[in-house]
Amino acid sequence: AVLGIEVEVITSERKILLSVDREILVGRLDATQGIFPELDLTADGALEHGVSRRHARIYSRDGKCYVEDLNSSNHTLLNGERLIAHLPYAFRNEDILSFGTLETKVHIYTN
Repeated sequence: AVLGIEVEVITSERKILLSVDREILVGRLDATQGIFPELDLTADGALEHGVSRRHARIYSRDGKCYVEDLNSSNHTLLNGERLIAHLPYAFRNEDILSFGTLETKVHIYTN
């Protein structure tokens, strides 16, 4: 089973450890609109990199991790391949997920 994921932001070298018990919203904070992403990339230059407020979601199901683009303005890429919005894509340990032009490497922890 998947215990959690660590998202490493390549440009800033920031590492964020997240539980996959529930869905992870990826984006940037907007308190006025009530958007509080579990993976908030504001500190990593999200705005300049074209990260939407509600950009993508990450979740685990049946021992696999999935990413789904939420019809973001600047797209989500998995290892350089652009994702079709609202379709789940399975990703593996050490894959590269790009939100807009912000690249991250994902480490998956399993037991």
